[in-house]
Amino acid sequence: MRPSPGTEQEDGMVDRDQLFPQVVARWAREAPERVFLQHADTGESWTYARTNQEGLVWADVFDGRAPDSVVVTFLPNSLDYVAVALGLAWVPTIEVPANTNLKGDLLAHVIRDSGATEMVVGEELLERASSAGEVFAALERVIVVPRAGAREVLADPSVLPANGVGSREVLASAVARERSDEEGPGPYDLAFILYTSGTTGPSKGVMCTWTQTMGPVVAGRAHVGPDDADYVPLPLFHIGGRAKPYRMAFVGGRCVVKHSFKTRDFWSDVRAYACTVTQLMPQMARWLLAQEPRDDDADNPLDIVMMVPLIDELPEFRERFGVRIRTGYNMTETSGPIGRSDDVLTNEGHSGSCRPGFQLRIADDDDRPVPVGEVGELLIRADEPGALMAGYWRNPEKTVEAWRNLWFHTGDLFRVDEQGRYYYVDRKKDSIRRRGENISSAEVEQQILTHPDVLEAGVVATPSPEGEDEVLAFVLPHAGSDLTAGALHAHLMEVMPRFMVPRFIELVDDFPRTEATLRIQKAELRKKGRGDATWDALADETSRR
Repeated sequence: MRPSPGTEQEDGMVDRDQLFPQVVARWAREAPERVFLQHADTGESWTYARTNQEGLVWADVFDGRAPDSVVVTFLPNSLDYVAVALGLAWVPTIEVPANTNLKGDLLAHVIRDSGATEMVVGEELLERASSAGEVFAALERVIVVPRAGAREVLADPSVLPANGVGSREVLASAVARERSDEEGPGPYDLAFILYTSGTTGPSKGVMCTWTQTMGPVVAGRAHVGPDDADYVPLPLFHIGGRAKPYRMAFVGGRCVVKHSFKTRDFWSDVRAYACTVTQLMPQMARWLLAQEPRDDDADNPLDIVMMVPLIDELPEFRERFGVRIRTGYNMTETSGPIGRSDDVLTNEGHSGSCRPGFQLRIADDDDRPVPVGEVGELLIRADEPGALMAGYWRNPEKTVEAWRNLWFHTGDLFRVDEQGRYYYVDRKKDSIRRRGENISSAEVEQQILTHPDVLEAGVVATPSPEGEDEVLAFVLPHAGSDLTAGALHAHLMEVMPRFMVPRFIELVDDFPRTEATLRIQKAELRKKGRGDATWDALADETSRR
C-alpha cells in the first residue's frame, strides 16, 4: 500500500488514491463538513461532502459514453465548473477545457480537432460558443449551465439552441452513485486535453496525464496544509488555475475561486476569506504595487505568492505586503521540472534547479549539450512514466517532432550556471506570451487576413512595459487600400479574443524576405520592433478619452 495524501513519499510517483476524484471522495468520508470550495464573487461555499456529491451526479450524466469520447467545457470560473470537471474525471470521457475567450474559427478549431460530441457551456457564454457556427450546431448535445447555478432555471430559456438542454433537466435524472477508487482514473490515464498555441499552425491539444497533473501537487505538499486557502483568480481552463483545486484537495485545504483577477478586489477578498496562498502573473503584481499605499498593506493573511516569472520590483512587493515568494518553470506539456522552494528575496534571473525525477539538458540544434553558461534549448526527460504529456491529441507528427531523440523539446531557450540554476532566456519558437496566455503568431496572422483590405501580415512579440510580451503586427494592405491601423484593430476586436488582439500595428509597403522562398523574415521584424510609424491601441484610446 502506497502512502496516503499528506504522508511522506520520496520517489515522486503518483498513485490512484492520490488523484483528484479519489482524494475528494476520501475527504468527503473523513471530514464531510470541512469547507473545500468558496466563490469570492457569489459567496457560495461547498463542503467536501457537497463537492463530492455534485461531482458524482455529473459523473452519472456522462456515464456510459464510449471510452475516449470528448466533452468540451466552456465555463466561467465557478464551483459548478469544478463539479463538472470532477464528474468527468470519474468516467472515461475526456474533458477539453476550452479557453472562454475563444470564439468563431478559433473555437471551432478546438471543437473540430478534439472530435468533441458534447459541450457544457455557461449561459453567459452561450452566444460566444454559438459563434463557432456549423461546428457548434453539429454537436450532439449542448448542456447549458444557468448563471444562477447548475440546478437553477435559465434566465432566458429561449436562448437554448436546437441541440441544447438546461443542466437543471439533465441533473434531475442523474444519481450520485458512490464509486470506489478503482472505478476512478489511474495515474497514466488522461486527466484532460488542453489546447495550447502552436507556432507554425493551429493550436494543438496537449494530452495531460494524471501523473503529470498531480506530480507537482504531491511534490509540493510540504508548502501547504489543511489550514491553508488558495485564492484562485486564474482561469480554471488554464493549467495554472486548474491545478489549484487539486492541490488544496490533496491536503484538505480550501480553494477560493474568483471570476477573474480584479485589482480593486484582491486584498479585500484575501482578507475576507483568510487566503494564505495565491499565484500572480507579473502584471497582476505590478497592478497591486501601483495602488495607493495603505498603512495596513502588510496586515493581511497572505503568506506565499507563486510568481512566474518574477518582477524586478520583488523586494518592494515582499516588504510592502509581507509575503514570501516562490517561483519555477512549467508549461502545459510538462510537470514543473524546475522550481525554487526557498523564499525568493530578489529577482536573480533564475527559475530554480532541476526537480527530483527529471533530467534536463541545454542543447544545440542537434540536441547535443552546450557548455555551462551557454544558451540552448531546454530539453526534458522524466524518470517516471506519465510525468510528461502523453502527446498531442490526434497529431502524431507534432508529437514525434516534440519528442525527437527521446527528449521533450520545450522550444524555450535557457542557460544553466555552475550551481545548477536555470535561467530562462527567450522563446525559440515564434509564440508570444501575453498576460499569462501563449499566443500563436500564425493564428493571429490568420485572423488579420480575414480583413478584406489585408494582403499579408507578420506578427511578432515586442516587450511590454508590464513584463512578458505585447503583440506587434506588421501589415501589408492591398494596393490602393485606405486601411488604417485603427480600423483593422476594431475588426480584430470583433473576431478574436481580446488577449490575442495586437496592441501595436504598423502598416508597411513590404516585408524583409528570404531569398529562396520569399518568406517573411520574422527575426528582422523582431529586430525592427516598434517605431514612429507604429500605431498603439492604448495611446489611441487614451487620446480619445
